[in-house]
Amino acid sequence: MIKGVLRGDKLLEFEDIYLEYKDDVYRFVNKLCCYQNSLSDDITQETFLKAYRNIAKFRGDSSIKTWLFTIAKNTFFTEIKKKKYENMSMESLEIVDAKGHDEPLDKIERRELLEITLTIIFNLPEKMQAVFLARIYSGDSYEKIAKDIGITVSSAKVLVFRARKHIKRQLREEYGYEV
Repeated sequence: MIKGVLRGDKLLEFEDIYLEYKDDVYRFVNKLCCYQNSLSDDITQETFLKAYRNIAKFRGDSSIKTWLFTIAKNTFFTEIKKKKYENMSMESLEIVDAKGHDEPLDKIERRELLEITLTIIFNLPEKMQAVFLARIYSGDSYEKIAKDIGITVSSAKVLVFRARKHIKRQLREEYGYEV
């Protein structure tokens, strides 16, 4: 399929790729998005748009599916960062000392800490990541998370606890942050 796309039958061959992998990509993204369908739709659409635009960069080191999943995960990661920044008030990012002067280093450090934290989150095991994101970023109840993912409420609580513990340990041991 990729060879046809690269030869010039780009649109027709890419349609075959889309039809073959759209459901797999959507299910993957939907798990990442904690079953938020509209966000999953948007990220899936953006994934295939990016894949279409960058098909010439596909090296064939992995399967098409793996390549699409990587694009989807990166697109999701970017979206979460964007939403997290949008949800942060500027006051929480602006650090002002008693004299009223901004301290840009503090602002930069906060953003850096957020970037590092998101990287750690996206390296959590899949189920732990899904439960943690559903609880922390979506604000879902443990009951809803348990029902959506098919686990017990106790398991959901344990996974969130372990995720927090892991994130704090990584921040402390690998990056020197005390949280």
